[in-house]
Amino acid sequence: MENLYSKSDEIEEQTSLISKIKEHKIYFIFLLLLFLIEYFFRECLYSLSPSFIIFIQKYLYYLYPIGQIFSFFASENGQFLVLLLSYNFSSTYKTLILVISAGLSSLLGGFLKLIYISPRPFMTDINVSAFNCEGGWGNPSTHSILSTCFYLTFYKIYIFQNKNFSNEEKKNSYIFTFIFIICICLSRLLLGVHSINQILFGFCLGLSLYYLLFYIIELNSNDSNQLYYSISNLYKFILWGFILIIISCVPYFFIHPDSFKINEYDKNLQMKCPGYPNIKKFEHESFTCIFSFIFVITSFIGCYVEFYYIFHNNISNWKRYNFNYDADNEINLLEDNIDNKNKRWNDTELIKSLKRLVFICLVIGIIMIPYFIIPMNLSYSFVLIFKIIIPVSFVTFLMFSYLKRICGKFDLINENILNNSIDV
Repeated sequence: MENLYSKSDEIEEQTSLISKIKEHKIYFIFLLLLFLIEYFFRECLYSLSPSFIIFIQKYLYYLYPIGQIFSFFASENGQFLVLLLSYNFSSTYKTLILVISAGLSSLLGGFLKLIYISPRPFMTDINVSAFNCEGGWGNPSTHSILSTCFYLTFYKIYIFQNKNFSNEEKKNSYIFTFIFIICICLSRLLLGVHSINQILFGFCLGLSLYYLLFYIIELNSNDSNQLYYSISNLYKFILWGFILIIISCVPYFFIHPDSFKINEYDKNLQMKCPGYPNIKKFEHESFTCIFSFIFVITSFIGCYVEFYYIFHNNISNWKRYNFNYDADNEINLLEDNIDNKNKRWNDTELIKSLKRLVFICLVIGIIMIPYFIIPMNLSYSFVLIFKIIIPVSFVTFLMFSYLKRICGKFDLINENILNNSIDV
């Protein structure tokens, strides 16, 4: 069977990309101005931040627990919770788009932190309280990048691209999403872990990344051919993924912070956060952000393994694959795919879905034991590899490759809802 994407299609895509760059020249001008404005106003806004943070910490201290809650939803734990819910209740491609959004946000934040090597407010001003003891450089705020891009992406694929929502509902959801993002950004100020310029820079970068994904690359969670193209060109994504990681690490070897200032930051951090692990590793959060992009790569590899199993190495049969279960686009599977016929992941009845969620959390919780038990005060390389990279990568690979089949074996998906149908 003929592939959906031929050589002529690829050439047409490249031409289309060039035309998109010309069409969206205002976007690239905006990016240029963003970095220029950030450069000229960085010191000014950073110097104003301590007095402002001290003021809100003094008079709005009762909002601290709320600030922690908002901050949680932009942390790695919060985003993983959202990804887990998305994975359990929706299609693979929607979850994969969220993974891409989170991974690129983290990669961008870590890369720029290694370039700017800017301290957090509580590291330079002893009067700023460190409610959350966080190490790593502060500029830009990765929480701001991630919350902006990640939750706008969530709105885009679950509400905007959903025909079941009216225009009024979409508008209200968009306003709510923006307010939620702003609350997350402001919570970082309240907690004393980021300055005004770091928050604004991160917010604008998150908007830029979101625009890139949905208005230049034009990701569409309802377009199954996009996922087909990604999986069938897996080697390209792996190659470019690791190239991006290597490039992101380059600043570490060429840009070195002032050692005198490092000692000053270290003293303040030690005073406010006694026993803080890896206090001399000011780059640790930057590297964690960069290497968190690996879970994007392992997610794609997991998808490829799943499709290899479904299509028996004949991925051109994608044309016969029912992707999102749209009522007007039902496609039968091949007759020989007996193991996968008549089973459906989406729209599983509520009780069965909740049981499945508990089961998935249990499996993932067991795999993530190293993440919870390995202390941060061990060797930095050991912590990075065995506490973060290996368990997280294994979890994402398992989620996109075998876990749905395991749930099927335990009767945690619906059957016989649509004849000859299967969800990703």
